[in-house]
Amino acid sequence: MSQYIFDEPRHIHLLNGHPMIGTTTALSVIEKPFTWWASGMACSEFGWSNAKKVKTDERIEKAQAKLDEIKAMSIGQYVSLLDKAYSAHNSSKKVAADSGIDLHSMVEDFIKKRMEGVQGELFFPDERMRPFEEWCDNNVKRFLFSEVNCYSERLWCGGQPDFAYEDMNGNYVLADAKSHKAAYFSDMAQLGGYNIQLSENGGFTEDGKKIFELKKPFKSHAVFHFGGGFTAPTISYGIERDKNAFEYALALYKCRQDFDEIFKSWN
Repeated sequence: MSQYIFDEPRHIHLLNGHPMIGTTTALSVIEKPFTWWASGMACSEFGWSNAKKVKTDERIEKAQAKLDEIKAMSIGQYVSLLDKAYSAHNSSKKVAADSGIDLHSMVEDFIKKRMEGVQGELFFPDERMRPFEEWCDNNVKRFLFSEVNCYSERLWCGGQPDFAYEDMNGNYVLADAKSHKAAYFSDMAQLGGYNIQLSENGGFTEDGKKIFELKKPFKSHAVFHFGGGFTAPTISYGIERDKNAFEYALALYKCRQDFDEIFKSWN
């Protein structure tokens, strides 16, 4: 009999003691639309501002101020500015990741309270949760789980879906909470991967105790994106497409891993 556990300190899914590929790790092969954003983060360190959001006169004034500042810098200060610009995107990602951790914690806390039967308005220190709470109270009949572990022996991968719920029409929906402003293709592929894993084996605690059994198939995937303020989730009804997208990405990831191993032997 297979034994699944999740090693939290190392963040590794294990089946019978052997490490599995993480769902988000497999999806690293899918490019996210961050290239222009990262470029903007670097350029802003030199006085650039977005022409779509800032008036021309204000852009010129900001750029001139930064240019004057740069002209007064020593070479050491300028090199430090270059280094700051180079890593600007990563610094912003870390802040977003920390915010995302808090966000997931609040979402998990809210759902668990609802599953325990706690109703009525709940206090949240982050106002992003208010619209989410209202939306759920109007559109969710009941939550199925919050933060479980899952795996697929067939695909040899594991994951941690955020939550699932039954909507007012009795349909099951698999969902994920994100700190960015919109749903990405990779988000739906991620839910496709979780869908496969939950359908095969259900959901587990970190130490391998089964706590969720999928009674009927999911009818849709939903991404709850909180960046810029939550209004409503982006919902995908292309269940099979999302599953296929994940399997293709996982296969490509495995091919890349094989190539990297072969490439190492060439050197």
